[in-house]
Amino acid sequence: MMLKPSWTTLRLAALLTLLANAFLPSTAQPSKVTVGVSWGHLEGEWKIHEDALRARLGSLGAQYARTDAKGSSARQLEDVDALAAKGVDVLVVVPANPEALRPGVARAQAAGIPVVAYDRPVPDPAAFYVGFDELEAGRMQARAVYALRPRGRYALLLGPGAERVRQGLLERLEAALKAGDVRVVAERAVAERRPEAARQAMAEILAAQPLDAVLTSDDRLAAGAAVALAAAGLAGKVPVGGVGGDAAALNRVALGTQAVSVWKDPRALGRAAAEVAVRLARGGAPAALALEGAKAGRLTLGPVTLEALLVRPLPVTPANLDAVLRAGWVSKAALCQGVRAAAPPACR
Repeated sequence: MMLKPSWTTLRLAALLTLLANAFLPSTAQPSKVTVGVSWGHLEGEWKIHEDALRARLGSLGAQYARTDAKGSSARQLEDVDALAAKGVDVLVVVPANPEALRPGVARAQAAGIPVVAYDRPVPDPAAFYVGFDELEAGRMQARAVYALRPRGRYALLLGPGAERVRQGLLERLEAALKAGDVRVVAERAVAERRPEAARQAMAEILAAQPLDAVLTSDDRLAAGAAVALAAAGLAGKVPVGGVGGDAAALNRVALGTQAVSVWKDPRALGRAAAEVAVRLARGGAPAALALEGAKAGRLTLGPVTLEALLVRPLPVTPANLDAVLRAGWVSKAALCQGVRAAAPPACR
């Protein structure tokens, strides 16, 4: 005989079902968020950054709103306030002037809007920083050049804001410097990273003494150094390092007039910033993100320490030039232009 369940049994079963459902993963879609991006000056390579950031935001289901201060710090402060007033869920700022942007960051934070500083850190612990690992970029460059010239006289050409690259360069050379195998015989600050200024500085250094290697904080400075070395009949004989990975620098690597370019792929940085922004907008902790080629860390700017996500660059030498081809960063025609004898594998 089949027994009918009692009302008590039915109520208990219903209660157990409700409790079970409460602990099941939710199938609801995450809330739509709006990411406001304040660009300091949206031109040139910054367009590549924007395309990557915007595309990843779209894939994460986020909306994108942006402003362009066209290089004006005052205008960017107004832009930040305007985006906050529109009710964006998170702000990403690419500072025209990081120090000048601090009041805008403070007002956004007071309004409960998280802030991400992109590529250029804002000296305010409230602004989460997403940028390249400049310290590692310096180490990578020094490692590649030192492998070619483990002894000799080195020169450093450094542009504005190169403190972390310089630190990485000297960290990697520390043992050789202490042993006396390597000597830094010249260090020049080059205003505005202008190739012509770097060329002139390099020519003056060469007139004063012979050199065995040149390290720089930027590929534009490496370009100027390469011109000066070529004029002195030293093209390809004195290894030159740089940071950036633009097409001209990679072509010099293929030609043999630059030993290494530490490539900072703007597309990787844009994607990382989008992930961090959406995580913050949805109340998550960006330091917990597990992104390939990036690591959580801290960045110290004088007395200020920032939480950060640091994207790892890639040192490009003649041996691994094919990496930038596979990544679609440059065409083979641009990479290998002018390459004749002793072509690297990527240009054969």
